Amino acid sequence: PVVATTTTTTTTADKEDGIILIFPTTLSSTSTSTDTLTTMHQTAESNIQSSLGDTIRLCLATFSSTSSSTSTSLSRKEYEEQYSKRVLWCLDHGYEYIEVDISREGLTQGFEKREKDGFARVVEAMRGTVWSSAVMCTGGRGGRG
Repeated sequence: PVVATTTTTTTTADKEDGIILIFPTTLSSTSTSTDTLTTMHQTAESNIQSSLGDTIRLCLATFSSTSSSTSTSLSRKEYEEQYSKRVLWCLDHGYEYIEVDISREGLTQGFEKREKDGFARVVEAMRGTVWSSAVMCTGGRGGRG
């Protein structure tokens, strides 16, 4: 069985701001295929009547650098083939593909870099999103006009 999670962010007026597809990369090369990503995406879209993921779409492949299974689950060639397929799938469906090291060390690294990757990139993407529930200031101090 494929271990995968589909998460949507619910906001005001039954509008979904985004979708985040999350799956482990430590599975065999066929268990998280692009067909599985397509199924997850279609399931999320069918559950939502309004526009889905107009604000943010992330596809997160998780792994743990402290786990010994990471290196033994896929050969280098299999990994590169799956990586290429996933990136191309994400480009075709409007997702940003991010590989996230979920070890303690991986969750704390990269925040100081200008070009972030991993968990630091996920945080940056979430913080940089203007959610539909955001309240915009009009006029007043500090505004132009």
